Parts: sequence; C-alpha cells; structure tokens
Amino acid sequence: MNAGKILVVDDEYEFILNVREFFKSYDIVCVSDPKEALIKINKDYFDIIAVDYKLPEMTGIDLLIKAKKNRSYRFGILFTAYTEKIVLENVINNNLISYFLEKPFRLTELKIIIDNFLVECRKQEEEEERIKTIQIKNENLSNQIRSACKNVIGLKNGLKNVFDKIITVSQYEIPILLLGETGVGKEVIANLIHFMSPRQDSNIIKINCAEISSNLLESELFGYARGAFTGANTNKPGLIELADKGTLFLDEICELEMNLQAKLLRVLQEKEVRRIGSTKNTKIDFRLITATNKNIENCINEGSFREDLYYRINRFPIKIPPLRNRKDDIEELTRFFLKKISMELNIPIMNIDPGAIQILKEYSWPGNIRELENVLFQAILSSHYIGIIQKKDLDCLFIEEKAEPEIELPKSIGINIEKILFSDNLSLKKRTKFIEKIIIKSQIKKTGTQTRAAENLQIGLSTLLRKLNK
Repeated sequence: MNAGKILVVDDEYEFILNVREFFKSYDIVCVSDPKEALIKINKDYFDIIAVDYKLPEMTGIDLLIKAKKNRSYRFGILFTAYTEKIVLENVINNNLISYFLEKPFRLTELKIIIDNFLVECRKQEEEEERIKTIQIKNENLSNQIRSACKNVIGLKNGLKNVFDKIITVSQYEIPILLLGETGVGKEVIANLIHFMSPRQDSNIIKINCAEISSNLLESELFGYARGAFTGANTNKPGLIELADKGTLFLDEICELEMNLQAKLLRVLQEKEVRRIGSTKNTKIDFRLITATNKNIENCINEGSFREDLYYRINRFPIKIPPLRNRKDDIEELTRFFLKKISMELNIPIMNIDPGAIQILKEYSWPGNIRELENVLFQAILSSHYIGIIQKKDLDCLFIEEKAEPEIELPKSIGINIEKILFSDNLSLKKRTKFIEKIIIKSQIKKTGTQTRAAENLQIGLSTLLRKLNK
C-alpha cells in the first residue's frame, strides 16, 4: 500500500533512517528537526503525521496543534514513553492524535497502524467526493431551475402546485401526461420539465398530432427506409429516433389514429423503433411527455384511444389550470406579453391602465393564455401606440358574459334527426356519424370558422374535418 502522504518527525536520526528505508515504497517524508517539519506542514498537506512526543524546543503535541490549525493532516500518531501515557490520554479526546505508540516499538507495528489509517483516508476521500458530487448536482439543478423558470409566469401563484409536481418528477425518467384546456401553456410546461431534467443537454422534439394527417404523421414519427413508398428516395429518421437521449413531446395525443397508437405502444414497451419499409429495429432511449385537452377516459370509452397506451403515458399526470382560475397571474402575464409584443413591433414598451387590468381579470378567457396574447396584440394596435392601453382598447372582449343562446336548428335537421333515431335500417355506428355531422355543422354555423368549432367541441381540427368527410 503506497497511497496517501505521510510525515514522520523524530529527533533520533538513526530511527529516521530506518523508517525511511522500511517505508521506501510509501509516499513518506522523514525529518528530525521540528522546525523543518513546521515548514513542510505549512507548505503541504499530509494524510498522516507520526511524531515523537519529546522534540527539541517543542513537543510533538505542540507541532500537532499547529498542524491542526492549518488543517494539514487527517490522522495523528504520537510516539511516547509509558510514563507519559496517562498524561497524554486527553490529547486523543481533542482529536489531535488518533493513536499513540509506546516506545520502543517495531516498525512492523507502525506499518499496521499506518496501513489501517490509509484505508480510512481513502474511505473519507470517497465520502468527501460523493458529498461534493451531490453538492455540484444540487447547484447545477438550482441553476437549471432558475434558467428554465425565468420566462414562466405564475410559479409562485396559479402554477405553484404544477411547479411543485415538476420539481418532484423532472429528475425521474417516467412518462408525464399534461392535461388542460387549449392555450393553457402545455408546451411551456413540457419545455420546463425537459430543461430541469438530466436530459436537458439533448434535444426536446415536439409534434402536434392534430396538425398533421395520419399518413404523414406516421412517417414523421417513425421515419422511413429508402424505397418504402413513392418519393422515399433516401433513408429518413423519424422524430422518435431524433429524440434519442432527449425528450419527445406529443401534443394532442388523443388525435393519434389507433394504428399509430399501437405502434407507439410497441416503441414504449420494446424501447426500439422500426422505420416504415425497414426490417431493422433501432434501440432508442427518450423521455416521453404527452398532452391533451380531452378527457382520455371518455376517449377510451368511445373506442378512440387504447386503454393500454393510456396506462403507459399516464404514469404521472399533471393538470394545468385554465387562466380563469389564475386571476392573480393575469397582471404579470399581461406585462410580460406587452413587453414581448412591443419588442416584436419595435415600439416603446407599452403600459396598461389599472381599469383595463381589472377588465382582463373579470373576463373568463375561454382561449386561455393564447387568447390573452392575441387580445393584447389587438389592444396595442387599437391604442395607436400612445404608450398605455386603456379600457376602450379592449372592446374586442365580451366583458358581460351572457348565457349561451339556444341554437335554432332548421326544421329539416329536426326531421333528419328523428329519421336517424327511429330508422330500422341503420346501425348505431351510422346513426352516431350522422348526428356528429349535424352537431359539427351547427357549431361551424354558430362560430363562423371550423377552427373555433373544433375548439368548442374540444376536438382537433383534423378530427373535425375527418368526421365531416366520413
């Protein structure tokens, strides 16, 4: 054993020579002059200091006291005569020495003591390194949290419970399901989880399952091999492959077709992906975050979502509250968006009248944060950049919320529904399709746009269009 640095101090020169020879394979310094020993102690650190009690001009205890002040050693060994032993017992209690060796002794005895202390030194160093690693990890995590949170508003108010859950789960590799209405900021939360996780240095790959048709979505997610279909002239990795070592965020997961749900489930079970048209599986390692504005359990009951996939993605659900339940965050969010929009428009940062803030707080925000940003953009334009947004600039809002008027359907629709309900020749599936179309068309008529109708019905635009074209 030769790890660890040792200092031996004794004024008997012949003893020093013998020690130097006996421990020649060790990292050892042997001196007979206590003044020289002090110089070395002030200059260097020793794992073990072994010193004779009787030295010229000072005692071994005096030398160890000075070394202790400099934090220059871990373990002290004191050579002493039997008659001095009782007097020196209290020195052990003060942690100046860890062992005293009665003279005369054999060097093999000293070797056993030194070897045991060197083993303890290594254990202490390993523990210190472990603690240091934990401290560095905690400091890095704190920095990650500060960096990730700097543009997230409401962590101390409306999103406090959400943030507490993120801190709990971000360091673990389990799938997370984000639940909440359209526009509540699910993507922002997904980013926050990623950048607070051990995967923060890798990519977060995002895709909205409602924005891409089923055929295109399959190739986007899983990639394809050259020649897999017309136009597949090269090999292309899918987004799942690109998320390897990072995070995959699937927004509007309920819009995923059943066949793609089955393929995704296999990826999660086997931790490997196969490109379209390929026979080769590729091992992948990613953290999955999914999001939806729907009630997935209802989707399962309707037969549009796989129950086994639900249990895979729902290991840790986080519900994000709507803006109407975060009134305390509205002013801070407003000022954030005013600054952001002003910079985009290259105008001086806009302010807002307290009365206008109150109007914003009273509104129910069916479109949540996304709607707030759009309203503020319109308000800035309405204000003609005079520097402050006033009540009159918010006329795009319906402040007095009224009960939703009943929709008067044409008589022909009522007749059609009656025929559908009481027909003897239609299956349940066909009846459901017809009624769905009537509801969708009524919502389009009411809202004026297919996008808004989809939001009111809490379905994706692609789902709405698919149901209309069935």
